[in-house]
Amino acid sequence: MAELTPARKKQLQTAQRLWLQYRDANCHFYADPDGGTAAGVAAADCVLQMTANRARELTGLR
Repeated sequence: MAELTPARKKQLQTAQRLWLQYRDANCHFYADPDGGTAAGVAAADCVLQMTANRARELTGLR
């Protein structure tokens, strides 16, 4: 983020906040209370995978 202009930094912060909301809502869907213990694992894996993918995406920004 240090390389971004103030305007681009603000855009990225907004996008990231919205992305976090999306990730949480999307992965919460996998945590089906009727899905047993596997549902919790699926939800945690969703968070892990989506976060790793987002980190790779953000690393590619320059």
